[in-house]
Amino acid sequence: MVLFVLINLIAAFQIFMRFVDLGFSTTWTEEVARYLLVVMVFVGAPYAMRNDDNISIRPLFRLVPAIVQKVLITFSNVMIIAFSVLVIYAVYEVSERTLGVTLATVDWLTVGHAQVVLGIMFAIVILFAIEETINMWQSDEAPITANNNGNEGGS
Repeated sequence: MVLFVLINLIAAFQIFMRFVDLGFSTTWTEEVARYLLVVMVFVGAPYAMRNDDNISIRPLFRLVPAIVQKVLITFSNVMIIAFSVLVIYAVYEVSERTLGVTLATVDWLTVGHAQVVLGIMFAIVILFAIEETINMWQSDEAPITANNNGNEGGS
């Protein structure tokens, strides 16, 4: 919510500055708002994972027995972890070159800063996927039933 409010404040400031000339440039507002939007999406990924609000095929799992659900969810989480590790590795490889690359209009913000946030958020996704898998296998109940729509599978 903080990032969303900040993006809106920056956009409102940019619109205000189109009509009122205060004697300084606001060319940075669009670029900062864009990068904040990117960061907001990456911060939202672990949040969605934690609350089981991510896009998935889990509602289809209600059609299979509990043990099959657990195996399929475990496979899904392993794939999520593998993808997250790949992203973190890519961030590590690229961030060395981009931490010194400033944006065209904002010299205090580098491309690498957004990439480091990306790596941190995917590390949190890994932790949530592991937590969900462990909690699911420790429970005797089916992870997804017609009543809970998957909201008890580690949340």
